[in-house]
Amino acid sequence: MVAARVDLLETAGNPTIAFLARGIEGLVVRITAKAASPGEALAMVEREEVEVRALLGDLVFGVDDETMESAVVARLAERGWTLGVAESVTGGLVGARLVNVPGASSVFRGTIGSYATDVKRSVLGVTAESVVSGEAASQMAEGARRVLGADVGIAITGVAGPTEQYGRPVGTVCLAVALPGAPTESAEARLPGDRERIRQYGAISLLNLLRLRLDSLYGVDGLEEPGGPSDPDDGAVRAR
Repeated sequence: MVAARVDLLETAGNPTIAFLARGIEGLVVRITAKAASPGEALAMVEREEVEVRALLGDLVFGVDDETMESAVVARLAERGWTLGVAESVTGGLVGARLVNVPGASSVFRGTIGSYATDVKRSVLGVTAESVVSGEAASQMAEGARRVLGADVGIAITGVAGPTEQYGRPVGTVCLAVALPGAPTESAEARLPGDRERIRQYGAISLLNLLRLRLDSLYGVDGLEEPGGPSDPDDGAVRAR
């Protein structure tokens, strides 16, 4: 899908565009230009980047070595918001990604590894009958906000396998985001792969869902803009 959109560009061989797959980290769109000087080449790359971004929209989450978690931390820091996480199926992977970002301590309050059903209920206040559901994920996100004293709460619950649980097939993940001044939103996805891959995809999908919600509701510069929800696994492109 990304390649099909970018192929619409007419570059006449300079700059050139290449695609580098990085697994769960997304797809890198590499822009290369040749010119008489580094400054001219950089200017060509920057002009091409503008066109690439126009074609890809919110699929682009970063530039160069930026990660999904660094994009999320930056957006939260711009607003002065803190983040609390509740994780079941990922067992702490989301929190581990966040603490890899320098300066994350100004944003990240912590993660609650609510793996057991009774922990979801006693610590986070989950009352949903099925703990693998959008309702449960929403209650977990709201519980993370409350328990951790955070402005924003996100949560994930699901089934990593090897067998189905609670009547839900392997690969099912339910995600939720609780933002200030907005209704808590949830999304459900069916992720491919083995147990480890499902957990890794689940972690980055949750971070991406938060990024999309922040941009959709508040704009990339923190100003409120109209916009609807996007799929949780839509955004996974780095430009340049």
